[in-house]
Amino acid sequence: MALSPLQLTITLIATTLLVLPVIAFLAYTYARYGGPCALLRQHRLRREARRKAADIEADMRRLEERHRKAQQQISLETLEGLYRANNLAGSRTAPHPVSEAMDPSFDDIAASVNGLTLSESTNIGSEDESSHLALLTRTEQFRATTKTMTKVMRGHIQRSGGDVENLLEPLLSHFDANIEVIIKKVLIHYNDESVPWRIAAERYQQAAGPHDDLHIDHYFGVPYYVTYKSEQYYEHGERIRSYKGYAVAFQQQKDRDDLEARRQANKDWIDLWIRVLNTTPERSTLFSPPANYPNENLILDVPKYLFRTFDAASEGINDASVIASRRSSRRDILSLERQFMRDITLLNTYNAAVKKVGDPMQQFFRFRLDTEDYYNGEYLSQGRFSHAGGSCMMSLQQLVDAGLYELYPEFEDNKGKKRWAKQALSLRQKWKSVQGTNNREVELALEINRKCFGGFDPCDIGALILAFRYRRISVGKDKGHSDLPAGIRPS
Repeated sequence: MALSPLQLTITLIATTLLVLPVIAFLAYTYARYGGPCALLRQHRLRREARRKAADIEADMRRLEERHRKAQQQISLETLEGLYRANNLAGSRTAPHPVSEAMDPSFDDIAASVNGLTLSESTNIGSEDESSHLALLTRTEQFRATTKTMTKVMRGHIQRSGGDVENLLEPLLSHFDANIEVIIKKVLIHYNDESVPWRIAAERYQQAAGPHDDLHIDHYFGVPYYVTYKSEQYYEHGERIRSYKGYAVAFQQQKDRDDLEARRQANKDWIDLWIRVLNTTPERSTLFSPPANYPNENLILDVPKYLFRTFDAASEGINDASVIASRRSSRRDILSLERQFMRDITLLNTYNAAVKKVGDPMQQFFRFRLDTEDYYNGEYLSQGRFSHAGGSCMMSLQQLVDAGLYELYPEFEDNKGKKRWAKQALSLRQKWKSVQGTNNREVELALEINRKCFGGFDPCDIGALILAFRYRRISVGKDKGHSDLPAGIRPS
């Protein structure tokens, strides 16, 4: 049935009213978001942003709760240590040694610690109400002392900040509870001028250890997104869509930059504790040359063969498989941070500074660096060294029986035993002139190698034994090498 003009007009108007909002909505989304799909994508990004923000808030709440518990925690060791407070302060009238160790502000610590003195009659197991009151009072005083020392040490750290000045405040704020725990432990166990140094040393160890409490990874582990954007950022869908792949490339570059910044921050953080440790009075510790110090001066020119002499009175462990210094039984010194250097390397490092100081310090440096007469080439003096399977051991008597005194009669001179280094210097002067070497001397060197250095290259050991003297081997042109011992004759 055909529609009348009136019905047709009404239908057209109704259809237009229904379609126009849809068209307007599509036009709006295309104009602002680039289409319905882009709008949905923006909604999804907003949801992800809200979820990340909620995760951040939850993590921060957990972190704050953990710090709050750490600050409130007082271990049984701390309570027992309160009754040893006399070891912290001495008498009420004597100033605490820490007060003169680092900073004038330590006077505040002395006043607080001196208030911790407890009478000898106090008994930790007593039920007397006054004893409990004394315990509570001393607990609060100990807390106040720890807080005061934390404040003073923090000021000392900030003055040593250097390259990490911008990062220092958030780092210290983050590690406040951990630093306070370190100070508390040191105060419990020590009462002398070493307290500031012990605190600084412990904090350096905690910062340098990858799994310790002050390592910078714990700071970067806080889920705070530095590049987090507000929702307005996601309104620019057209811009994001126009640069396809830009976000991926940007994120990759940002990850690389963040990793490099994190490595640099970790280095600066450890360098800070090195400076703090080395500026603590009386106990500068770590060898840490500046970054611009020429590395070639630090290269150790270690020869192929090293020799160790010892007798029954020598300290440490000396046997056919292990050489260890006396202190290595407590801790392997070679496993510590790389802070031990040969004395010549240390002298070269600080020589420029000593030149400004003048004599007598400069005279000592000049003597050690410019006079090689008493330099005996010591390479390993501390630690533990396993040499089983790559070494041999012999007695002096075995060397003598193999012909050492025949090859070098000077070694048999008993007068040289009293002259020590001067005897060695005298022999060097005597032997530095060029001398010929006969077959018998070569045979003796090879015989010593055979009897005492079995398993090593006879040419290497023979040359080392003969090298005490400045030698040359004279071979006639018409004889070739026929007069040389078979052990070193060229093939």
